[in-house]
Amino acid sequence: MRKSLKVVATAIAGLFVLTWSAPGASAQSADEVYELVQVDGNALPATVADDDEGCVQEVMSATLTLAADNTWRIETHKREVCGNDAEEDRDTETGRFTVDGNTIAFADDDGTPEDSDENDRAAAPDLEDLLTATRTQDGLVVTLDDGRTKLTFRRR
Repeated sequence: MRKSLKVVATAIAGLFVLTWSAPGASAQSADEVYELVQVDGNALPATVADDDEGCVQEVMSATLTLAADNTWRIETHKREVCGNDAEEDRDTETGRFTVDGNTIAFADDDGTPEDSDENDRAAAPDLEDLLTATRTQDGLVVTLDDGRTKLTFRRR
Protein backbone atom coordinates (compact mmCIF):
# COMPACT_ATOMS: atom_id res chain seq x y z
CA MET A 1 0.00 0.00 0.00
CA ARG A 2 2.78 2.43 0.89
CA LYS A 3 4.52 1.72 -2.39
CA SER A 4 1.29 2.51 -4.27
CA LEU A 5 0.93 5.81 -2.42
CA LYS A 6 4.51 6.75 -3.26
CA VAL A 7 3.92 5.96 -6.94
CA VAL A 8 0.71 8.05 -6.97
CA ALA A 9 2.40 10.91 -5.12
CA THR A 10 5.37 10.85 -7.50
CA ALA A 11 3.04 10.85 -10.52
CA ILE A 12 1.08 13.83 -9.16
CA ALA A 13 4.28 15.73 -8.42
CA GLY A 14 5.54 15.00 -11.93
CA LEU A 15 2.33 16.31 -13.49
CA PHE A 16 2.54 19.43 -11.35
CA VAL A 17 6.10 20.14 -12.49
CA LEU A 18 5.18 19.58 -16.15
CA THR A 19 2.15 21.88 -16.11
CA TRP A 20 3.34 24.68 -13.82
CA SER A 21 4.86 27.79 -15.36
CA ALA A 22 6.57 30.63 -13.55
CA PRO A 23 4.75 33.96 -13.22
CA GLY A 24 5.33 36.08 -16.29
CA ALA A 25 6.28 33.11 -18.43
CA SER A 26 4.65 32.56 -21.77
CA ALA A 27 2.26 29.64 -21.98
CA GLN A 28 2.49 29.50 -25.76
CA SER A 29 4.23 26.58 -27.38
CA ALA A 30 4.64 28.05 -30.88
CA ASP A 31 5.34 31.41 -32.46
CA GLU A 32 2.33 33.70 -32.89
CA VAL A 33 2.32 36.06 -35.89
CA TYR A 34 0.08 39.14 -36.10
CA GLU A 35 -0.62 41.61 -38.93
CA LEU A 36 -1.35 45.27 -38.21
CA VAL A 37 -4.84 46.22 -39.39
CA GLN A 38 -5.49 49.58 -37.67
CA VAL A 39 -3.71 52.51 -36.06
CA ASP A 40 -5.97 54.33 -33.60
CA GLY A 41 -9.02 52.83 -35.33
CA ASN A 42 -7.93 53.85 -38.84
CA ALA A 43 -7.38 51.17 -41.49
CA LEU A 44 -4.05 50.93 -43.30
CA PRO A 45 -2.47 52.82 -44.83
CA ALA A 46 -2.99 55.09 -41.83
CA THR A 47 -1.71 58.64 -41.50
CA VAL A 48 0.16 58.99 -38.23
CA ALA A 49 1.53 62.51 -38.63
CA ASP A 50 1.60 65.54 -40.84
CA ASP A 51 3.61 68.69 -40.49
CA ASP A 52 3.49 72.37 -41.39
CA GLU A 53 5.42 71.72 -44.60
CA GLY A 54 2.72 69.45 -46.04
CA CYS A 55 4.54 66.18 -45.37
CA VAL A 56 2.52 63.17 -44.30
CA GLN A 57 3.77 60.04 -42.55
CA GLU A 58 1.81 56.86 -43.20
CA VAL A 59 1.96 53.34 -41.81
CA MET A 60 1.74 50.90 -44.71
CA SER A 61 2.06 47.59 -42.82
CA ALA A 62 3.56 45.89 -39.79
CA THR A 63 4.03 42.33 -38.62
CA LEU A 64 4.48 41.43 -34.94
CA THR A 65 5.84 38.02 -33.98
CA LEU A 66 5.65 36.71 -30.42
CA ALA A 67 8.05 33.77 -30.26
CA ALA A 68 7.70 30.78 -27.96
CA ASP A 69 10.99 31.77 -26.28
CA ASN A 70 9.44 35.05 -25.06
CA THR A 71 11.09 37.24 -27.66
CA TRP A 72 9.23 39.63 -29.95
CA ARG A 73 9.99 41.08 -33.35
CA ILE A 74 8.15 43.85 -35.17
CA GLU A 75 8.74 44.66 -38.83
CA THR A 76 7.27 47.96 -40.01
CA HIS A 77 6.80 49.57 -43.41
CA LYS A 78 6.23 53.33 -43.37
CA ARG A 79 6.10 56.04 -46.02
CA GLU A 80 6.66 59.78 -45.86
CA VAL A 81 5.09 61.86 -48.62
CA CYS A 82 6.21 65.46 -49.16
CA GLY A 83 4.54 66.99 -52.19
CA ASN A 84 5.49 64.80 -55.15
CA ASP A 85 8.29 63.03 -53.26
CA ALA A 86 7.72 59.80 -51.37
CA GLU A 87 10.26 57.96 -49.25
CA GLU A 88 9.64 54.49 -47.84
CA ASP A 89 11.26 53.07 -44.72
CA ARG A 90 11.33 49.52 -43.35
CA ASP A 91 12.42 48.89 -39.77
CA THR A 92 12.83 45.87 -37.54
CA GLU A 93 12.96 45.94 -33.76
CA THR A 94 13.28 43.07 -31.30
CA GLY A 95 12.95 42.51 -27.58
CA ARG A 96 11.56 40.29 -24.86
CA PHE A 97 8.07 40.00 -23.39
CA THR A 98 6.25 38.59 -20.38
CA VAL A 99 2.67 37.42 -20.14
CA ASP A 100 0.27 37.84 -17.23
CA GLY A 101 -3.14 36.47 -18.20
CA ASN A 102 -4.25 38.39 -21.31
CA THR A 103 -1.71 41.19 -20.79
CA ILE A 104 1.67 41.26 -22.48
CA ALA A 105 4.45 43.56 -21.27
CA PHE A 106 7.22 44.40 -23.76
CA ALA A 107 10.87 45.00 -22.91
CA ASP A 108 14.13 45.70 -24.74
CA ASP A 109 16.48 42.88 -25.77
CA ASP A 110 18.19 43.10 -22.38
CA GLY A 111 14.86 42.73 -20.56
CA THR A 112 14.52 46.39 -19.56
CA PRO A 113 10.81 47.27 -19.68
CA GLU A 114 9.69 50.10 -21.92
CA ASP A 115 8.73 53.14 -19.87
CA SER A 116 5.51 54.96 -20.55
CA ASP A 117 6.42 58.27 -22.09
CA GLU A 118 3.06 60.03 -22.04
CA ASN A 119 4.76 63.43 -22.10
CA ASP A 120 6.45 62.68 -25.41
CA ARG A 121 4.30 64.43 -27.98
CA ALA A 122 6.44 63.73 -31.01
CA ALA A 123 4.79 64.39 -34.36
CA ALA A 124 4.81 60.69 -35.30
CA PRO A 125 4.57 57.77 -32.91
CA ASP A 126 7.42 55.29 -33.05
CA LEU A 127 5.76 51.98 -33.90
CA GLU A 128 8.68 50.06 -32.47
CA ASP A 129 8.18 51.47 -28.94
CA LEU A 130 5.78 48.80 -27.69
CA LEU A 131 4.61 49.16 -24.08
CA THR A 132 1.80 46.66 -23.41
CA ALA A 133 -0.70 44.54 -25.29
CA THR A 134 -4.03 42.98 -24.47
CA ARG A 135 -5.12 39.78 -26.15
CA THR A 136 -8.49 39.93 -27.89
CA GLN A 137 -10.56 37.17 -29.42
CA ASP A 138 -8.83 37.46 -32.80
CA GLY A 139 -5.64 39.39 -32.11
CA LEU A 140 -3.94 42.02 -29.97
CA VAL A 141 -4.39 45.67 -29.09
CA VAL A 142 -0.95 47.17 -28.46
CA THR A 143 -0.35 50.46 -26.64
CA LEU A 144 2.80 52.34 -27.55
CA ASP A 145 4.99 54.01 -24.94
CA ASP A 146 3.41 57.38 -25.72
CA GLY A 147 0.42 56.06 -23.71
CA ARG A 148 -2.13 57.01 -26.34
CA THR A 149 -1.42 55.30 -29.68
CA LYS A 150 -3.24 51.97 -30.13
CA LEU A 151 -2.24 49.40 -32.74
CA THR A 152 -4.76 46.67 -33.60
CA PHE A 153 -3.26 43.42 -34.85
CA ARG A 154 -5.08 40.34 -36.21
CA ARG A 155 -3.61 36.88 -35.82
CA ARG A 156 -2.44 35.29 -39.04
